[in-house]
Amino acid sequence: MKKLISLLISAVLVFGLCAPFSAYADGIEVQNPLYAHSSGIKPLRGGNVIFMEDSVSAKYKGYTYYTKGRQLYNSVKPQLEKRKENVTIRCLSKDKMDIYSATNSIVYFCYLGATDDELSVSSTDGDYLRWVVRSFVTQSAEKDTKKNGYNYYTVKVKFKYYDTAAEEKKVDSAVNSYLNSHPTSGKTDFQIIKEVHDYICNKNIYSEVAADSPEDYPYAFCAYGTLVKGRSVCQGYAAAFYRICKELGYKVRFVSSDPDWGCHAWNIIRLDNKYYTVDCTWDDQTVDSGDNEVEPYYYFLTTAALAQEYDSILGEHKLYSSIYDTNYFETNYKQYFADDIYVNNSESQLSSCSVSLSSASFTYSGKEIKPAVTVKNGNAILREGTHYSVSYSSDINTGLARVNVTGKGSYAKSSTHRTFKIIPSAVNGLKYTENTTNSVKLRWNKNGGAVSGYEVQYYSGGKWVTALNTSANSCTVSSLSKAEKYSFRVRAYKTVNKHNYYGAFSSYISASTKPAKVKIKSVSAGKKSITLNWKKVKSSGYQLQYSTKKSMKGSKKLSVKAKKDKRKIKKLKTGKTYYIRIRSYKKYKNEKGKTKYAYGKWSAKKAVKVK
Repeated sequence: MKKLISLLISAVLVFGLCAPFSAYADGIEVQNPLYAHSSGIKPLRGGNVIFMEDSVSAKYKGYTYYTKGRQLYNSVKPQLEKRKENVTIRCLSKDKMDIYSATNSIVYFCYLGATDDELSVSSTDGDYLRWVVRSFVTQSAEKDTKKNGYNYYTVKVKFKYYDTAAEEKKVDSAVNSYLNSHPTSGKTDFQIIKEVHDYICNKNIYSEVAADSPEDYPYAFCAYGTLVKGRSVCQGYAAAFYRICKELGYKVRFVSSDPDWGCHAWNIIRLDNKYYTVDCTWDDQTVDSGDNEVEPYYYFLTTAALAQEYDSILGEHKLYSSIYDTNYFETNYKQYFADDIYVNNSESQLSSCSVSLSSASFTYSGKEIKPAVTVKNGNAILREGTHYSVSYSSDINTGLARVNVTGKGSYAKSSTHRTFKIIPSAVNGLKYTENTTNSVKLRWNKNGGAVSGYEVQYYSGGKWVTALNTSANSCTVSSLSKAEKYSFRVRAYKTVNKHNYYGAFSSYISASTKPAKVKIKSVSAGKKSITLNWKKVKSSGYQLQYSTKKSMKGSKKLSVKAKKDKRKIKKLKTGKTYYIRIRSYKKYKNEKGKTKYAYGKWSAKKAVKVK
């Protein structure tokens, strides 16, 4: 049974693409960064970056420069997360560098460090970020100055990715949609992870054409291909599984085999302090191809050894030794590899127990939030203190908080967790302060607690429409229709690790835009009367004002229905000059049912002498 899958950077693993350094006038192009040694770059000495200590830093002309280490890698990581093509690295080096040495000693390890598992803090960095990088080329390495024994270098690098920033936003939306439609409360870890596995397999089809022509289908090598396009190779399957499971709070890795031979990617995930193998690609191909040699879940929560059972002589599921034979991987992962396949419904593991929280979402209060936890093994309710203990983390600030459930007694050496949201409090004090013919200005009270901004919506056409997002507690909603009633509402949000956590909407308020200014067509005098004629505008009606004084002091007003475009004013004084003007108005009821008026601007005054 042939299952030679194009893995990871298959799009660039054709070593014939890796030309000699001299072929690149602008620098050294590394077509496949993780396997850069195939291009002559210093060999990777393990999945953990060599220089992981703190960086030495120094400033020059307003910029901060770092030696190799955490701070340098963390200065590069945001640029990669934003999918920036032109990346700037400012580094300190005691050695002189040219483009070649900069690639060997700085750029390569900045890429590895920025994407290293040890520095991972979210679902979009670490392995996920490492495998979305398609290639890089060092374009320049300029020495800015030399001080205190260090050369200050500005290194310019051009990166290419398998997806764009815009495509990654679509992945974010797809992941959020999955999380919102697959609640975890009342489910076991087995059920939760199986849902992820099945979702990916059902949504995606293995792309043979991308495997054969990787340069033409870059999206197939990342989560965008799997979760948005529905077509990917194993790299896309593994990236999508990694992304969703990490969002759910699981410890998961994207792992790979030798690019020269097995060329395949899959995942390992931790349950009850053991790591199990999950290969969505091969499980999916079994179903899609009608291959009955292997059951659809053969590669789901199995062991590393059993995953290799159907491998060819290429060893598609054999971990690539140059990456994974390291102290870091051995200490944190390999020593915890499971010896047996996962057995669901075990009486001694918490991952087989359903876990429910008293709520999946809580409002920020500035204090610790500790939802009640219910753990059940089948129909039997486990007792806290006897079967498990509970701890909480990240449970104060807005964002994703975590409940850790650690086994005791017969459940010792097992654990599970659940996450819950802490959202901003509801906005209050919303009111409108000004309106024009096409805009309404709003203001509200600042939200308690730190928030990233506010989402402002208005009701139109039978649905709520997002007008804008703002970081201030006031805004002007523009591009509205004239003489139209609108309802408005606002909610606060906070962005944490690329996710927006929204609070409840404020109570809505209603306001109307003003009608257009009315233009007078003609004014004519009659016997003790004036006849005013105007051009109609969209409104609920018109208001006329007339006076014998130009200042309009002591004026009289009268209303005219909206369908009218003329009005005769009688019982005026013969020989007197009158000043007259007109404006339109919009009549509406506000959120409390009270009648309100939005008046347009007065027309220009016209003077006319009564006969």
